Amino acid sequence: MDATLEGPAAVAPGEDVMTVRFILVLAGVALVAGAVANAGPESRNLGFHTTKISDVADTRQDYLDRAQADMQQWEARMRQWNADMRANGAQMSADASRDMEKAWATLKVDWKRLQVSGNDVWAKTRISFDRASQKMRAAWQSFNTSS
Repeated sequence: MDATLEGPAAVAPGEDVMTVRFILVLAGVALVAGAVANAGPESRNLGFHTTKISDVADTRQDYLDRAQADMQQWEARMRQWNADMRANGAQMSADASRDMEKAWATLKVDWKRLQVSGNDVWAKTRISFDRASQKMRAAWQSFNTSS
């Protein structure tokens, strides 16, 4: 028996397949959305790393605290280095001295930038500070091995 619908319930050939597909897609989306909404916080991750704003702030503050401790150590080392240079009349190569002073100046500037950087540039500023710290360590190592 071939039933044909007329009026508002009538559909063109092929349109019923599209309607069914659309309804299935909507039902699938609703199922996933409902499952995520009803799931506990630990299962909402869905494979993506999620970070709360407070975690970012804590991580940033932890990093700043460690960086400040490092800067205080560098400041003490550089004060002692300068005092030793003056008191002992110790000489170092012009290149080593220039590298040390340049690394120290760059590290201080990047430290100031790190302290005041906004969230939009935090990652770039941190990378810059990390590089400056590496250069300072390298200059310090170079000085200590050459003297």
